[in-house]
Amino acid sequence: MKKRFFLLTALLFVSFASYAKETTAEDIFFNYGGTVEEKQFIIKAGVGVDFDFIGASLYIPPVGLSAEYTVKCGVAPLGFGLELDYAHRTITGHSYYDYKYFYNNWHILTFANYHINVPVEKLDVYAGLKIGALIHSYQYTYAGTTTDSSGVYGTFEFGAVAGATWYFSEAFGVNLELGYPFLAKASATFKF
Repeated sequence: MKKRFFLLTALLFVSFASYAKETTAEDIFFNYGGTVEEKQFIIKAGVGVDFDFIGASLYIPPVGLSAEYTVKCGVAPLGFGLELDYAHRTITGHSYYDYKYFYNNWHILTFANYHINVPVEKLDVYAGLKIGALIHSYQYTYAGTTTDSSGVYGTFEFGAVAGATWYFSEAFGVNLELGYPFLAKASATFKF
């Protein structure tokens, strides 16, 4: 394990060192990475893991769709977009009565991503901020009683992410995003 870690670190160091000779800070921070260019649409369809899976007897992880448009603001390589995600969980148990809790979450988010040009040709790396709303619906069912309840409410949602997309071709790639409101999210990415 230590040998593999050392070899990977050495390989990354050599790659970055050779790239640094040919690249300036302007190339890294003011150009898009991978095959991404200005004025492109990036569509992602994916599935993630959020913080609600703990204690769930039935868990449907967040599935979602996002659309991003890349445009430079001054010299900054940015992308702006919208995202819609859905997740469900059911919790069952027994205290005085058998009970079931049903939760549905809809995340409606706008976001801005700052793209960074890294030394790997087909890799697009970015950091982003998300802001929007969480629409939460619930229903509580208690066996043997008539005190079932349900409701819908919304809350403000804010998050930060770091992500990377590997493009297998000019139009298709896979994406991994880490941060909040989701722990991790993997997506198929389509660019045009």
